[in-house]
Amino acid sequence: MKRRLRHTLISSITSIAALSVLASCNFLPSKQDPSEPQKCIVINRVEYDYTAEVKVVGDVVDRRCGERGGPFFDAQDHPVYVQSFVINKYLVTYEFWFAVRLWGERHGYVFGNVGHEGTNEQEGSVPTLPKYGDALAAKYEPVSCISWRDAIVWCNALSECLELTPVFYVDAEYKTPLRISTTSHDETADIKGSQDCPYIYSTEPGNTDMEKCTANGYRLPTEREWEFAARGGDPHSEEWNYAFSGSNNIDEVAWYFGNSEGMSHMVGQKKPNTLGIYDMSGNVWEWCWDWVSNDKNFRAKRGGSWGYQAPRCTVYNRDSYYPYYAFYRSGIRLVRSLR
Repeated sequence: MKRRLRHTLISSITSIAALSVLASCNFLPSKQDPSEPQKCIVINRVEYDYTAEVKVVGDVVDRRCGERGGPFFDAQDHPVYVQSFVINKYLVTYEFWFAVRLWGERHGYVFGNVGHEGTNEQEGSVPTLPKYGDALAAKYEPVSCISWRDAIVWCNALSECLELTPVFYVDAEYKTPLRISTTSHDETADIKGSQDCPYIYSTEPGNTDMEKCTANGYRLPTEREWEFAARGGDPHSEEWNYAFSGSNNIDEVAWYFGNSEGMSHMVGQKKPNTLGIYDMSGNVWEWCWDWVSNDKNFRAKRGGSWGYQAPRCTVYNRDSYYPYYAFYRSGIRLVRSLR
């Protein structure tokens, strides 16, 4: 009885409620009464809860609203407007990644990396194996060891599975979603429609600007969206200037080098920020959409991880790496446009 109650509690605080994951399972989303607001959908018997998404209301951000670095404050001579968007409260868990990856592979998707369950589980293993002495906790470990390329292709797979409009395309007319990521070290950032420079669904053909995205499918956040949400969404609040997402005390909100014991942890266990978003500081790095170098070699990562000291886990710290590189401390968080 105690185990059942604990499982119910864990399910209520996570966006991914684990039912079971089988290799031979139904790949169709669950159907609901169209007159009722949709709250969840099932993929490979893994339930995705839409109530775990948060609408972030956009605002104008003036450089005077903060004192530290980041995309709002680096050489900004004028206010920046952040449009409203939807972001998930939780990091994408390995179990949910695994379920969508299986669906994708059955529908023409190819992934360069199959992902890890948290810190160091075997690549592509069936999730929910007993781990760290707690079988339940293994279900809610964040996915790691995926590249930026894998992340955007997986977002497209999720969007297609849920019958939403995918964001990333190989053609300027948005007829063929990007469905393949590779580990090739070829840098294709200057080739439009490639896995490093996909077309982004918009009202105008040939768009590669995320600011013009009009698809209702899932994608990675821009750096501005990520930091706006991490700081709490209100440039005039006290929280906006906290060093970490939701607090000036890192131990309240993050798994980092000082308390992680050298491993990732179940999502949603630390204190959230005022938007109700968890783990935006620490646990695993979060891939963002943006390039961060003039020669377009590196894609952005934000938030720090379990293996880094506190200064690397601040809301204003920036990191980056090659889009083809899969790092065992990097994961993703889902975002959707509202345009």
